[in-house]
Amino acid sequence: MSHPTNRVLFVCSGNICRSPMAEGLFRKLVQDQGVAARFEADSAATGRWHIGEAPDPRARQVLEDHGAPVPKAARQVTQRDYDYFDFILAMDRGVAKLLKRRAPDDAGRAKVALVLDATVGGDVPDPYFGKGRDFEAVYDLLETALDRWIILLTARIPAGGIEDKG
Repeated sequence: MSHPTNRVLFVCSGNICRSPMAEGLFRKLVQDQGVAARFEADSAATGRWHIGEAPDPRARQVLEDHGAPVPKAARQVTQRDYDYFDFILAMDRGVAKLLKRRAPDDAGRAKVALVLDATVGGDVPDPYFGKGRDFEAVYDLLETALDRWIILLTARIPAGGIEDKG
């Protein structure tokens, strides 16, 4: 049985700005590139502050302006996420450090990387206390990094999918 998806979880501290923007943009990019069937994306938070809330209105606006889908509601990372997702892409070093500390084992820790590791490295700035232009800047930064992740991950997955021997 083939397993055509590569599962990617985007994580920030509250799951209302950066990580839902990354999720929506990633979904748009894989759709535009014709590889959506080979990927699955979600987003989550390290904290509980915004569980159940929709993305920040400024994040929603930027996603809508670019024709990207808007994720539904914030949720917190669970232990199950470490088993389910192939990659857990953190928006900043603090989030990555916390994710690694909460991971159940070495395999879970190995899945955690910074989203900007595919390009410039470092942290995606949190636009929460900023203006609309700050959200647009985050979108642009994420677009470059996510384009690169798609290239890297597409090369990793054979066109016919991965054989599931289980």
